[in-house]
Amino acid sequence: MFLWLILSTALAQDPVGEISEASSSVQVQRAGETLTLQSGDDLEAGDIIESSDAQVVIYPDHQVNLAGKIEIKEALEDKTELALEKGKVHVKVEKQTRPLTFRVVTPMAAFGVRGTEFEVEETDEGSDLQVVEGEVEAQDKQGQIQRVRPREAIRLMKRGGFQKREFRELKQRFKFKQKEEIKERRIKRREKRVQELRSGQRPNRFKNKMQSQEGGGQGPRRRNR
Repeated sequence: MFLWLILSTALAQDPVGEISEASSSVQVQRAGETLTLQSGDDLEAGDIIESSDAQVVIYPDHQVNLAGKIEIKEALEDKTELALEKGKVHVKVEKQTRPLTFRVVTPMAAFGVRGTEFEVEETDEGSDLQVVEGEVEAQDKQGQIQRVRPREAIRLMKRGGFQKREFRELKQRFKFKQKEEIKERRIKRREKRVQELRSGQRPNRFKNKMQSQEGGGQGPRRRNR
């Protein structure tokens, strides 16, 4: 019974994503600590991720090519919000059969999408948006909204308002993966976590917390990798 409780709780605490690829190490701020992660490592809600060149998957199948710094503000099956602090992200959001909310927010703007590919870059002048396919709803800090369609580009100015820009072809180091490949990778990673928990190889935050409470201690600290 206790083992079942640990396993079910651990699965409920499943990662919200992973670092799919990275050309160098990735810095992640998590629970007051700075971790150095690499390709294949898990991501959690609240993580602040910084990299000059990495691809991140947010489950179930959203892909983000990152050259900058983002925070995973929220990551649910039907609702995701990323905060871009600096740099740029090239995002691919798969079309879903159910209602979905996916947003990228910057200090100057918010971008809402459903099934599309686009790039957002935070600059000194404002937030630049380019849409590759689908449609993005851009909202400036004054609440004005503009819909941006394929091969259109705009800048949301710091002072408010929109400025039309010329669309440029996007170059990216990492190609986006097929939806089926992401699903298969996630299933295999989940199965591996269960096996490791059963064999005692993988640390479990819930189990450590219970042991800490029983022993009156603080429990083990998470270390940098």
